[in-house]
Amino acid sequence: MSRQVGRKLIQWSTRAKSTEEIVNQLTIPLKEHEKPLRMLTINEKKEAVRLKMKELNVVVIRNQNDNEIVDFVKLTENRNLDIRFIEFMPFGGNEFKNNQFYGYREMLNLIVEKFGENVIRLSDSPNDTTKAYKIQSYQGQFGFITSMSDHFCNTCNRLRITADGNLKVCLHGNSEVSLRDKLRGGDSDEQLSEVIQTAVNNKKARHAGMDALKNLPNRPMILIGG
Repeated sequence: MSRQVGRKLIQWSTRAKSTEEIVNQLTIPLKEHEKPLRMLTINEKKEAVRLKMKELNVVVIRNQNDNEIVDFVKLTENRNLDIRFIEFMPFGGNEFKNNQFYGYREMLNLIVEKFGENVIRLSDSPNDTTKAYKIQSYQGQFGFITSMSDHFCNTCNRLRITADGNLKVCLHGNSEVSLRDKLRGGDSDEQLSEVIQTAVNNKKARHAGMDALKNLPNRPMILIGG
């Protein structure tokens, strides 16, 4: 989740499972001004500074938070907010099970049942990873990241550099190239560019399927970033 304050952008992750918990976290209080921001508690509401939240990513897990999908969409009614529903994906350590998977078509059907013809499909840019929608007359929008049920590998242009300096050309691939070692070894910008280009050229046409990914060694998402 991203919050923008003035010209600063804060990337903020939360394990909140409901819209009520999310709304309770939309403000950070300044009750005791002498305290560093990191020491303030979320529940202190006096003299709060409201932060503008731009995006909210929701990983949908069956029987955990799928009953909140419509409520998350309702958050966009009076907020210029982009809710992105993400299909639950297998990663190292997240104990993924097939019966927890909730595909985007099922999510969309649930939303259409509630809002009917007011659900509007928006146009996507060529390299978007999100299928974007909105509810007519609502300020914000919502969308789906459909990596498991409807991959977008052929248009994905995302690259990730991990905190320890490795380049990943695919979120679900376990091959990495150490840019850190190249930099420490004195490689020039031209040499680094060649290394990156080679890694991109070697990217597979698409990632493995859900069942294969469960058994594919990969970092936990928290160690990948992005």
